[in-house]
Amino acid sequence: MRSLSVIALLVATMGMNTALAQVLSVESAQDQLRNACKAERGTDAETCDCYVDSLAQTLPKDDFEKMVVLAAIAISGDDEKMTQFVEEQELTYDVRNEMLVDTRAALTAAEKSCGL
Repeated sequence: MRSLSVIALLVATMGMNTALAQVLSVESAQDQLRNACKAERGTDAETCDCYVDSLAQTLPKDDFEKMVVLAAIAISGDDEKMTQFVEEQELTYDVRNEMLVDTRAALTAAEKSCGL
């Protein structure tokens, strides 16, 4: 599912403090990720809530917050916001790769536990 793998994709290609809130709140980002999930064929609100909640429980809090904001920005297609966020958070290539490894494992676990 495209929206369910967008987190891993955007970290591969692009790379909670005041800077984070200036770009997009974590809560708003979670809502956008849930809505994108619900738009996918074969998903429903319960499955999408499970998916996002599972990621939140599996990833370290700081990584989850960054990943969910990155995913929401990627879904919106706002390249300027993406660049701003990556720079503000100092998400170097190595940091993004490390986050990607952790996120891929969390995505796999979430998909299994939520029946995706």
